Amino acid sequence: MPTVLDLMRRLHCSPDTPSARQFLCANFRAQGFVIASDGGAMIAIPEETAPTCDIALPSNKHSFIESQRTQFVATPNDRWHPFDVLLSHPKLQSLESCKLCKGKGWLVIRKCKKCKGQGELKRGKRFHPCSKCEETGTVYCPTSCTDDAHACDICQGDGQKPKKVYHGRYCNIPLPGIDYCHGIDGKYVRLFAQLPNARWSAPQRLSETDCGAILVRFDSGWGAIMPLRG
Repeated sequence: MPTVLDLMRRLHCSPDTPSARQFLCANFRAQGFVIASDGGAMIAIPEETAPTCDIALPSNKHSFIESQRTQFVATPNDRWHPFDVLLSHPKLQSLESCKLCKGKGWLVIRKCKKCKGQGELKRGKRFHPCSKCEETGTVYCPTSCTDDAHACDICQGDGQKPKKVYHGRYCNIPLPGIDYCHGIDGKYVRLFAQLPNARWSAPQRLSETDCGAILVRFDSGWGAIMPLRG
């Protein structure tokens, strides 16, 4: 059974994340918590119970964490639901090996062998974009070793993904009885359900067809999952 810290690491972004979001590539500190997030979901545990964390969340992003924490504290006990009903959805009963990580769950970034990291190839007197790395000079390589690797963002480090997805990656799991929320991605359902005694709460309604984050609580912390939008 993975630990909370194991699951938090599976929410870290790839090292090639744009510089403005580099803090998402590791755990970071904010509002007295150590947090892991990939921009689509977050897991937070109290700073005093977490390993030392030196990365601070940019000050202009603190308001989101504070608002989610305020909503979390204000949610009554009878508004929290077990993940079982979401895990039992038919879409999550039919899984297949993730093609991006080849079922290994983790990826490392390596120099493209085809163009030798240049992002382009010389043919005659002209240079042409490298189709292997799409001009980046690097490629993702599947690995079972988590050292210096990051979790595959298609399967969130699991190695398996639902067969039924759209846009090649998203699996919409609806929230029972909540018609103003399009649902949440199945990869987050499967990951958050592994947190100890995890439960979720219905999101705040923002409009007829839009809502805020789905809050999650578990034995040693809390979290949030952003809804999918149609």
